[in-house]
Amino acid sequence: MSTIQDLVYNLEEGGLRRALVIVALAFLTIGLVAWIGISEFNGLRTQEAMDLAQQARQIATGQGLTTQLIRPLALWQVRSQFGNDAPKVGAFPETLSPPLYPVLLGGLFKLGQISGKIPLSISPDAIKGMRVYPPDYIVLLFNLVCVALAVLAVYLWGAGQFDFGVGILSAVFFIGSTALWNEAISG
Repeated sequence: MSTIQDLVYNLEEGGLRRALVIVALAFLTIGLVAWIGISEFNGLRTQEAMDLAQQARQIATGQGLTTQLIRPLALWQVRSQFGNDAPKVGAFPETLSPPLYPVLLGGLFKLGQISGKIPLSISPDAIKGMRVYPPDYIVLLFNLVCVALAVLAVYLWGAGQFDFGVGILSAVFFIGSTALWNEAISG
């Protein structure tokens, strides 16, 4: 039969303490993700974020891994590969960015477009009253989910390589990184 002494021991040293610390870390992560996502996000901030989002939009609209941002080096690469048979500028292949992020984001854009919740083409008059372009929220949500998964990975790595305390401490330091949050909300 369990006594109060056993309960106190479990809270201070046993398995219950470990579970409570993990739950507290999960709530901290979810709370920070929600708070920073809601209060700090004002749309895509960087050229790279906008470029990856337009690649994802191209994928979602069925145009494949193409880009509308044509760089001189990419133009040279494609022309040296294909010569006069190079693709037209309207269907220019993306040669710089790795494809995983735009493909995953394009899938989310397509789901938003199919459900009717996130339109990928909005009239210029409708955009005037918006604070943030609606597909940008999908980018934010995807990035914040990636942050939460990265926190979990950092915790599991620290706990697996060292011990429980190192896993928690490394996850807390990772969550406290300004560079992480700047990258997550920039798009």
